[in-house]
Amino acid sequence: MNSSKSMNETRIIVEELNPHETFTASLEEDGRTIYLYLSPVKNSNIQPRAVWVRNILPAPIEPDRQAMQNGQAPLLIRSACDHPEGGETIDPSQADLVWFQEGSGLSLMVDGKPEAVIPPWSGKDNIYGYARHALALDAGTLPLADDNRGLLNRIDENLKFWNLRTQKGFWDNFRDRMIAHYEKSFGAHSRYFALKDRQFPIIGILEFMLESEGVLYATVGMSAQHMPGVELSRTDPEKYFRAELLCVRSRKEDWFPGLMGRMAVYPWLSGTWLGPGHSFESGLNEIDSDFIFSDVRASPMDKVSPLIQDEQYHVNFLAAYGVSQDQMLAVRARGSGFILKRLLGDRFRS
Repeated sequence: MNSSKSMNETRIIVEELNPHETFTASLEEDGRTIYLYLSPVKNSNIQPRAVWVRNILPAPIEPDRQAMQNGQAPLLIRSACDHPEGGETIDPSQADLVWFQEGSGLSLMVDGKPEAVIPPWSGKDNIYGYARHALALDAGTLPLADDNRGLLNRIDENLKFWNLRTQKGFWDNFRDRMIAHYEKSFGAHSRYFALKDRQFPIIGILEFMLESEGVLYATVGMSAQHMPGVELSRTDPEKYFRAELLCVRSRKEDWFPGLMGRMAVYPWLSGTWLGPGHSFESGLNEIDSDFIFSDVRASPMDKVSPLIQDEQYHVNFLAAYGVSQDQMLAVRARGSGFILKRLLGDRFRS
């Protein structure tokens, strides 16, 4: 035990930036406790989150309110942890961080086994995470029990996900499959745009010149991983994890593929998913450069075939309907359904 350590000295055991470059995780010990922290890099609208991992000092009988008043991480109470007399620190060489594929959560692995988890739904119902050494709820931390197969399966899935995504040739194969899928519905594409300013997620934009229906643009790469934020608002997140965007413009616009790319990476930059009824305000002065999204796809977007990714996740091909700034004001006041009903008529059901 390291009880001689200064109470005010904090040691970072391990620290890591997620692949999306949007969250930083740090495992920290202050001589009293060990906590896992998750902090946004830039987005001030997302609150940092933390989960208790271990006590170093003996556990108190009552909640550690004095520590919280002093701005310190609280010890877990005696009845809620499996080492009431205090535990050992964690060797950095035995600690690994494994990110959830959406980038907004992670698991701490110690000696190859799950030690603590901050899931993407952290903060919901004041639950911030799970810990192997917790026995009961305290300090926003639930036990990471062996019978919690849903969560443990997600951890295994994350490991498999990153092992696959980091294999040489994965993106080339994924991109080519997506292009072939789109071309079955819309014919040969005219141009492909690769988003160059981000390493992850990898995004491309396809352009299809349609003879009498304008120009169709389609994203490639959003559906290669989950969007963040889905589990904070949906009880059926599996239906909404994966998406791609489709948009029809009346003519070719050289500025538009860049805007389409901005919309495609928006979920990972903002921590907010895109789904039916959601909107995106671009801040541009171009015609119809704000958007509302729907799973009701007008022609020719309705020609796209269903698709399953990773053998289990249905891809939502969302139609992005361009709207004027006046229409976006109506969306703010009356909801997206008001404008979608006008655009789609009887095809739209709110």
